[in-house]
Amino acid sequence: MLDLARLQDQALEKRPIDLGALTREVLADFSPSALDVGIELSLEHPQGSVVVLGVEAAVRSALANLVGNALIHARGAARIVANLDRGSVSISDDGAGFSPASQLSEIELFQTGAAKVGHGLGLSIIREIMTAHAGTLTITSTPARGSTVCLSFPEAPRARPRCSRNQHDLGRGVLE
Repeated sequence: MLDLARLQDQALEKRPIDLGALTREVLADFSPSALDVGIELSLEHPQGSVVVLGVEAAVRSALANLVGNALIHARGAARIVANLDRGSVSISDDGAGFSPASQLSEIELFQTGAAKVGHGLGLSIIREIMTAHAGTLTITSTPARGSTVCLSFPEAPRARPRCSRNQHDLGRGVLE
């Protein structure tokens, strides 16, 4: 709750974050729990890095909440997959899923999933993190087929190549 209050009352100093490396770390943190319940964790990652703007601790918290929620609430799941794409990460499971009618209530503060485990803070905290990052939280689920939660962030600007000694940046072109 304290993290949620801090996000709501504070301007965030966003920096480039390697979303792939951070996702790998979070999955590694949850590997023992996944092994205990017989769920495979995996990462699908495109070539190259996925760099977004954000506050690393907050993004880590969002990812940890997603993976933790999937482990707790994905009844019948055999696999949880993190999929990285340009500026986004999604966490998908092949569990029981939930009905479209319950998708909106799942992100309300103090609402728990069908497992009735936890305090109902996870998805509402993630929503606040994404709002603070000018990003989006998207939830899709199909009963008996599983759920996917996608976090989309503003991408970090690509580093501009350094000019050689003989070049001067004029804003529109290069004078040699």
